[in-house]
Amino acid sequence: MAENSVQKIRDFLTDKVASQVILAMEGGTEKKADRLIQQVINSARTDTRVAGCSHASIGQVAVQLATLGFELADGEVYLIPRGKNLTMEIGYKGMIGALYRGAVIESITAGVLHEGDEWDCDRGSQAFVRHKPAMGAKRGEVTDYYALAILEGSGRTLWESMTVAEVKDIQAMAPGGKSAAWKNHFDEMAKKTVLRRLMKFLPRKKGSQLLGSVEEHDNMAYRDESDQAQTIISAVTQEGGTNGNGN
Repeated sequence: MAENSVQKIRDFLTDKVASQVILAMEGGTEKKADRLIQQVINSARTDTRVAGCSHASIGQVAVQLATLGFELADGEVYLIPRGKNLTMEIGYKGMIGALYRGAVIESITAGVLHEGDEWDCDRGSQAFVRHKPAMGAKRGEVTDYYALAILEGSGRTLWESMTVAEVKDIQAMAPGGKSAAWKNHFDEMAKKTVLRRLMKFLPRKKGSQLLGSVEEHDNMAYRDESDQAQTIISAVTQEGGTNGNGN
C-alpha cells in the first residue's frame, strides 16, 4: 500500500509537475528536474507523513525547491507535513546558501555564544565581532546567537544578534514552531533566524530576485496555519486536476 502511494506521487510529479520544475529552475534541464523530483519521492518513501500529503501540496513544494534553488539531499530545507498539506521550511544551510547566491557579500557566518565565551563587538563604520569560545567545562549554557557578513568590495562588517529568549519568542509565533526542525535542530534554526534578521540589511545582487523570494516564502512560516493552508494550493492543483487529497 505504501509503495503504491509513492508510485502515485511519482506519476503525478512526472506527468504534471516536471515541466513546471524545469521552468522554475535557473538553467533548468530535464536531468536537473528528475534529480530534484527523485529527492521528493525519496522523502515520501522514507516518511509516511509526507506520502500522506496531497499531491498538489507535494508538487507545490517541488516547484518551490526549484524556484529557490534548494535540494533536499543537501539538508538545506525541512519538509513539514501539516495535515494533508506538505510545507517546506528553509534551514540554516539553505539560508547561508541563498545569501551567498543573492547578496553582495564576501563571506557570511553564524555562531552560538555560551556563558564563559569571550565576546567583543562594536557597530557603525568600524563594526566588528570577536568571539572566542571557552574550552571544556568552562563553557556554560547558550545565551545568544549571532550572524555576521563581510560586504564585497568595502570589506565592511554587518552583524546581528538575538538572545535565546528572543529566538524562542519567534519560534512560539510560528505555526511550524513545534516541528521536528525546531525540536531536533534548535541551534541550527536559531542561527537561521538571526541570519534572516541580518538579511534585511544586506545589499542584494543587481537583477536578482532570489532573496525577495526567500523572504516571501519564509514569511509564510509565520502566518496563521489556516491562512497558509489556503495559499499552499496553487496552480499545481489546477493543472493536476486533483481534489487536494491526491485523488
